Amino acid sequence: MPVRLAGIAVGFLAVIVMELGFANAGAVGSEPVPRTIVGCVAHGDFISSDGYHIHPRYADGREVDLLPFEGRKLTISGDLLPGDLLIVKEPPRDLSPCEAK
Repeated sequence: MPVRLAGIAVGFLAVIVMELGFANAGAVGSEPVPRTIVGCVAHGDFISSDGYHIHPRYADGREVDLLPFEGRKLTISGDLLPGDLLIVKEPPRDLSPCEAK
């Protein structure tokens, strides 16, 4: 009987170690990812060419003022975080007027 309990204990410890390993691996997806995003400004929102609503902010948390770029196609570079939050590293670049859809 003691051998069987030892095997169960080892199996239980293996499950705990695997769970801890997967929990730490999940945190990697939450780290900033360097990105350059192209999109258009419509109604004060920056919408990527893929259709995502991106929320550009400066490192201090202030929103990037997009109103001067209304109707314009921009490229913005920075670190992308969960929730489509983009921490801007350099000023937005005005590329052209947005194409009508």
